[in-house]
Amino acid sequence: MRRNIYLSKLTLKEAQEKFYKTLLKYKIARPLKGELVSTEDSSGRITAEPIFAKISSPYYQAAAMDGVVVRAKDTYEASESSPIALKINQDFHFINTGNPIPFGFDAVIKIEDINPLNEFKREKNKDISNDFTDDSKEENIKGIKIFSAVSPGQHIRNIGEDVVANQLIIPVNHKIRPVDIGALLAGGANQLLVRRKPKVAVIPTGDELIPPGEEISPGKIIEYNSKIIKGLIYEWGGKAKVYEIVKDIPVDLKGILLEAASQN
Repeated sequence: MRRNIYLSKLTLKEAQEKFYKTLLKYKIARPLKGELVSTEDSSGRITAEPIFAKISSPYYQAAAMDGVVVRAKDTYEASESSPIALKINQDFHFINTGNPIPFGFDAVIKIEDINPLNEFKREKNKDISNDFTDDSKEENIKGIKIFSAVSPGQHIRNIGEDVVANQLIIPVNHKIRPVDIGALLAGGANQLLVRRKPKVAVIPTGDELIPPGEEISPGKIIEYNSKIIKGLIYEWGGKAKVYEIVKDIPVDLKGILLEAASQN
């Protein structure tokens, strides 16, 4: 059998340089155009433009703790020796984490730090309790005592604490991570422009190659390299099309190359 002799060959570096020069010559080595996709399905994609927040997050002043919302100025004289009593619906309101802060109020006291004045239906006197039990429900509480002052903004999440409207969330040509998706959705970016996935043709060639699953015989080799390359292309964010094995016939090789070039 006649042996093939390769009179010259390129180093890896030389081959890469030649490859990239050809891409530049034919203006192929350019960023792909963008396509609009859903933000929640964009993990691993590459942004085609910078993404800015459309809204702030939080969008409103919100309670950061369960408890009561108060006016800080009403608490300034409170101390251990001289507690201050506050009336419900006048000096404070009960509030849960995430609830909007009512107009005119500016601080939250944690539920654990509340000393409620309980008014029971069967009793006329008021008792001070340090916790809420089945006998001490919120609807029975008419007032609370506080033993320390609070400052404006205490336990309140301000507008834009996480994301500010018009703020840059992620730049162009950025690979989107799961954490980026959270920031994008919080900023109101429900869709975004990402680079189209490059389409890559993989053409296995050789008279000795047979596809996996076909009966093997001496002189035949199972073709698996295209499957490895296909997996790498998907891993790198592209789309791969693996063609059937092409024999070492120049005309056939030229034909499949022209076909692949027109489709990918």
